[in-house]
Amino acid sequence: MLKQIREMQNHFIICGAGETAYHAAQELLKTGHSFVVIDHDEERLARLQHLGEFPVLKGEAADEDVLEQAGIARAQGLAIVLPDDKDNLMVTVTARQMNPTARIIARCTDARMGEKMVRAGASSAVSPNMIGGMRMASELIRPHVVGFLDLMLREKSKTLRVEEIAVGESSPWAGKTLRDSEIHRKFELLALAVRDASGTTAYNPQGDTLLRSGDVLIVMGDVANVRKAREAAG
Repeated sequence: MLKQIREMQNHFIICGAGETAYHAAQELLKTGHSFVVIDHDEERLARLQHLGEFPVLKGEAADEDVLEQAGIARAQGLAIVLPDDKDNLMVTVTARQMNPTARIIARCTDARMGEKMVRAGASSAVSPNMIGGMRMASELIRPHVVGFLDLMLREKSKTLRVEEIAVGESSPWAGKTLRDSEIHRKFELLALAVRDASGTTAYNPQGDTLLRSGDVLIVMGDVANVRKAREAAG
């Protein structure tokens, strides 16, 4: 397992193996991402491994040696989902010191802890209570939209998701129009928005929209086709 982790590049690390971690691991598996799970409880790790094949590490996520074994220096991002906010804060601080560029998402039960986690180095803090409340309100006022999104997540024949495709400096798509990228005809993806390097987002882009280096294209479609489009975009 350690040999498998040492060979990983641009992977994700899930710190914690509880209920939230279960759903996070399930989504990463379905969308074809490599990841490692860290937890000190063997039973929780064993429960997660019923989902599929991925490496796990028994240990404390705040331990620098354990994070190093998980390949934090090469990791693309971390999901810190321990049950206690203070533990999540501690792991956030340690992880940020060990990898200044990784995307770190921390769970916070107390919404007030979210700001502290961001100041400590988290890219974002997620409150399950807030997400649950928004979901309940959405079920009340836009049930058909919620039903559509649920169907997209549970589709068996293909894995439909809203994904992003970055247009890098050397991308063959830079300087082309959205139509010339053949995003719809060749890759069967629906372009929802284009976000430029300054953070400005253009929604519902048309075929004559010019793609520039630094842009991020937000699309909806099968993740297998998204991967092909990413390869084409360089």
